Amino acid sequence: MRSGKVRESQYVKITKAIDGPGICGANSPLKVAALAAPVATDYSDRGNLILTSGNLMLTSITPTATLSCPMVSAVDEWLGQDVQSAAMTWFGQPVIEFITYGSFACRPMNHRSGARLSEHSFANAIDAKAFRLADGRTVSVEKGWRGRADEQGFLREITHLACNRFSTVLAPGSDALHYNHLHLDLARHNARGDRRVCRPKVDMPAPPSAMPAEPPPLMSSAPVFKPVPGPRLAPAHGSSFDVNQVGDGENDFEDLRNEPDFNGKYFDVTGSIPSKDDPPVLRQHPGRQKSNR
Repeated sequence: MRSGKVRESQYVKITKAIDGPGICGANSPLKVAALAAPVATDYSDRGNLILTSGNLMLTSITPTATLSCPMVSAVDEWLGQDVQSAAMTWFGQPVIEFITYGSFACRPMNHRSGARLSEHSFANAIDAKAFRLADGRTVSVEKGWRGRADEQGFLREITHLACNRFSTVLAPGSDALHYNHLHLDLARHNARGDRRVCRPKVDMPAPPSAMPAEPPPLMSSAPVFKPVPGPRLAPAHGSSFDVNQVGDGENDFEDLRNEPDFNGKYFDVTGSIPSKDDPPVLRQHPGRQKSNR
């Protein structure tokens, strides 16, 4: 906070320490209901973007996230710079709401008894579910990863860029449990703290103008962990679905696909702990997309 990377506001507030159960918890967690980003010029006069006194756009986070200070900084930079830039590139409009499956939750990895504690147990992780645009359209990870070409491009771009902000990024194709969200955390994977685990490997997609009008049919060999209704498009240009990629070869994350007693209901979905001191929920009313776009 002294560096200015994290600032308290009406929507970002330090809350009391979380102590347990067990070793779970965080010393000075923050409750985050919205983060500010430079406003997109073409949308600054739309009336559906909530602006701060510094003419910054507020992007709501639902539900309110409980995060450690370093995670607030990383999410702020990723959401304000990478996600908003990608949204303007692929949709011509900003993101007004970041929808998650949760942040802090004291539990083992993948909810499996006996596994190591998840980074969620230390308010050091967040699961991205979907993004709502200024015109009201919602882009979900589950449907968009293999959905429309622009949604594929957007999701792959923000996943690729997330690997520069977080030490762990797990996207659809990484394992059976992450078919519907992006898991982002700041886990320390080695003594130096400079190792990153990003699965699957996702290259920066080609810009929309370079994409073919009609993508080729989806390869039958591509991994599919959960069927999505409707037609599927091919992965965006430059993306990869190498489910066997495990960074340095260490078994950092459990893959339960081959477990005989695997129960698909135990997905990596978490929630924050609500309290009376939570910052106010930010409600935004999306407008209609401009007719000249």
